[in-house]
Amino acid sequence: MKTKLTSIAGLISTIIAISLLQGCSSCQQDKSQPEIGEGINLNSINLVDSIETVITALPSPEEVIQYIKSNDVNFDPDLLVPTKMSILMTSLNSKKQLLGMYLADLAYLSSFSRTDYISDLLKTIDNLMKDLELTPVISEDMRTMILESSYTPNDVYTISQELYDSVINYLYDIDDGKTLTLISIGTFYEVMYITTNIHNNYDLYISSINKIGEQKFIYTDLLEMSKSFREKGLSEEYEDLLMLEQPFKNINYQSKIVDSYTTEDSVLYIKSLSTTDMSSKKYDEFCYIINHIRNKLVTFK
Repeated sequence: MKTKLTSIAGLISTIIAISLLQGCSSCQQDKSQPEIGEGINLNSINLVDSIETVITALPSPEEVIQYIKSNDVNFDPDLLVPTKMSILMTSLNSKKQLLGMYLADLAYLSSFSRTDYISDLLKTIDNLMKDLELTPVISEDMRTMILESSYTPNDVYTISQELYDSVINYLYDIDDGKTLTLISIGTFYEVMYITTNIHNNYDLYISSINKIGEQKFIYTDLLEMSKSFREKGLSEEYEDLLMLEQPFKNINYQSKIVDSYTTEDSVLYIKSLSTTDMSSKKYDEFCYIINHIRNKLVTFK
């Protein structure tokens, strides 16, 4: 992916956001305990520069789901978006958001090593991408793997990672920031919907729940991206995202860079210190709005 550094503030935000998405080794620790992020290889960060020079770095949906989910949560198939929605929806914007949601569902299945539901989901994704004229994204090898009749957990993981990356890179290369924004919004909603619903016990999953607050960086970038296309057909999507602005503001989250160093091969690593505190009431409010927005999208349009 091409890289364009046009905003130092945006770059720092990106680095911190990615440093927080590194995998949850323990999901039941004291919420007041600060965490040190892993070293981040700056060269591995994908930066997307929108038309309005908004810099964002959206981690793959699987990265977020693996990061937030605890070892004790259970897979719930009812959280998946029904594949029939791809046929029922007629709005182009809704279809693009739906594609993002299906990519998140694919990551959800991969996170739990589930191979059931995969065949129907992948065929739906393939047909939706054809409908959206995104077929150049998929290589022949990838298409063959997608259309296979049986899948191993490793196949699902590979497809989940490569398909998401291919879509994001393709849209960046053709400079289609509007479609990229819509797919990213759909992915974000579905990831937040899944993680809040599988962490439905505040006392048990307090640490993982607090980590949801760390997604404020991603949310802020998405809000700016949708705002830049507000006058180009994304006004409704922007208004929907605005519903999450106050719930995110209500989350007491702080982060700062505490260390950085450059290796001999000129790779910059940065570590961050972060704390998050989300009360049970604030979490309930956050979950309510996430569920409302997500379920509003999964309707006939």
